[in-house]
Amino acid sequence: MHINIRLAHPADVSDMAEIHARSWKAAYKDILPMAYIEAKNATRLAQFRRIITEDNDSQYIIECNGKAVGIMCVDVPQKDTAIINDSGTDDSFYELHAIYLLPEYYRKGIGTITLNFAFAKAREAGKCHMILWVFEENGNAVRFYESCGFYADGASKLYDCGETKKVIADILAFEKELKEAGFYYRPGAQASIRGQDYLNQNPSAAKAYEDLKVSLAARAPVDGGREQYLKEKHDFIVDTLRKAMIYFGEQQVR
Repeated sequence: MHINIRLAHPADVSDMAEIHARSWKAAYKDILPMAYIEAKNATRLAQFRRIITEDNDSQYIIECNGKAVGIMCVDVPQKDTAIINDSGTDDSFYELHAIYLLPEYYRKGIGTITLNFAFAKAREAGKCHMILWVFEENGNAVRFYESCGFYADGASKLYDCGETKKVIADILAFEKELKEAGFYYRPGAQASIRGQDYLNQNPSAAKAYEDLKVSLAARAPVDGGREQYLKEKHDFIVDTLRKAMIYFGEQQVR
């Protein structure tokens, strides 16, 4: 089995529309109303005719032995103001917008190959993190992404399809890039990264932390305000370590 992944061209739009439609029907038949799936699938050809131009640099065709069997899109994150518990993204993030395969090519390892290709593209672009969105009810997809190292960060949004469905965010951080940026794994620490360890290794972060403490102390009333003082210190550490902690799985800031 030879897998080739390449940028899509206008001549690919018919294949892309068919792949997207068939994959949606197979993957979401028990999640989304069938009438909604069919209505969306009726728009696929027009959709790809609109977005696939000769300048395309983010939409890919997945070929197996020369046959188009899947599509994938990886690019900068979408802007979305309707995210619940949004922890935010920055310039270190790429988003896996979609992977869709023809149903007869499920469970052949093509998804993993495609995901690794997406990771390589993110690294080429200098990114340290990959985010994606997946239906909470799509157990197969959730398990697949978790097996590839993704970790749910608590963010979600609601998808209106005639019914309201919850979509959750998964994030993966690349170990090599994080280590080069100063994050590291502390052996024997139950997969946690200690805030003080990170500050000890990163003078700029340590200075920002000390500046924050001085500012908080100046603002706190003499006879109170300790709860707010501790909360803002904690929030600083959580925000500083959030992206690194994602890589190591379930953790607590200590």
